Amino acid sequence: MNEKMEHCGAYSLILHINLNYILIVNNFAVINNNISWVRQHKQAYMYKKIFSDFRSPDWQKTTISYYQALKAARVLLKCDHLLRMIGYTETEFKIIYPLLLHLEAYVYSGDLKYEEHQSQGTLYTENTWKKNIETLLKIYEIYDWEIQSELDNLEKYFLQESRLLLGEIEINEQVILDIFYIRSSDIYMLLRVVHKLKDIPYNEDLFKLLKPLLVIEEIRDDLESYEKDVAGNSFNTLRLYVQLYGKLQAAQKLREMRCRIIHNAIDNLAKADKRSIVQFWIAVLKIDLGIPFIFHSILNLVPGSLLVYCAKLLLINDDKYYGAIPQAIDEPRIPE
Repeated sequence: MNEKMEHCGAYSLILHINLNYILIVNNFAVINNNISWVRQHKQAYMYKKIFSDFRSPDWQKTTISYYQALKAARVLLKCDHLLRMIGYTETEFKIIYPLLLHLEAYVYSGDLKYEEHQSQGTLYTENTWKKNIETLLKIYEIYDWEIQSELDNLEKYFLQESRLLLGEIEINEQVILDIFYIRSSDIYMLLRVVHKLKDIPYNEDLFKLLKPLLVIEEIRDDLESYEKDVAGNSFNTLRLYVQLYGKLQAAQKLREMRCRIIHNAIDNLAKADKRSIVQFWIAVLKIDLGIPFIFHSILNLVPGSLLVYCAKLLLINDDKYYGAIPQAIDEPRIPE
C-alpha cells in the first residue's frame, strides 16, 4: 500500500513538473509571439519611413562616389554590434542601411575634401557635407539639436585635425585628448539617427560609456595605418606623440594615455545604471547568440556589480587587446 502511494506520489510529481514545463514553454511561446508581433510592427513602420514615396528632386542626383560609399560601408560593418546593442534585428538593419550608408558617405565626402586641402597646405572651411546630412535628416523628420551637436563636433574635429597638420595649433596632451573625444562624432550621429528611426529615447549614460571605447578603437586603427599615414602626411595619433615626445618616448607616452582612457571607461561603468551596463556588454562582446532577447535576459540576471567587476578584468591595458604600437618613425619634433 505504501509502495503504491509512493508510486502515485512520484507520478504526481512528474506530472506536476511536466505541466509546469509545458506552461513555461507555452508562456515563452506567447512572449516570443508578442515580441515577434511588435518587431513586425516596428519593421513595417521603418520600412514605410525609409522607402516612402519620392520626396526630393535631389534624390536623383549623384552626389556620392563609389569610393566614398566603400569607406562608409566599412564603418557600418564595424558598427553592426552597436545596433544589436539597442535591439535592432538583422532585417531592421537592412531596412535602414541605405540611409545610414548615404549619411556616412556624406561624412567621407567632407573628410576627403579636408585631406585634399591638407596635402596642399590650405585649410578647407566649407561644410557642404554637413548641410547635405542636415537636409536629408530633415526630410525624414528625425533631425534634432542633439544630432546637430554631433555634426558640429565632427566639423570641429575636421578643422582641428587640419590645423594640427598645418601647424596652426600647438600640440599638447590636452589638445590630443580633446580631439580624441570628438573624433567619433559621426558614430554618435548615426546612433542617434537609429534611435530616432526606432522611436527609442536616447540613453546618454550609454553614450558616455561608449566614448572611451570608441577612442580606443580610433587609436587602434591609427596604429594599423601608421606607416601609410606617415608616408601620406595624414593625421595619426602616434605621429602626434612622436612630434610631441620624440621617437624614443612616443610609444610609452601613448600607452600611458591609453591606460588613462581605459580607467575612465571603468569609472564611468561603475556609476552607470544596470540597463546601460547590459547594453555596454553587448557592445563590448559584439555578440548576441543570434537571439538578442535571450542574451539580454541572461545578462539582466547577472548582478550589475559582477558585470562591472568582469568588465574591469576585460578592460586591461594590454597591447594585444588594443593594438601593438609599431616602431616610431623619425619626424621633426616640436621644440620645447
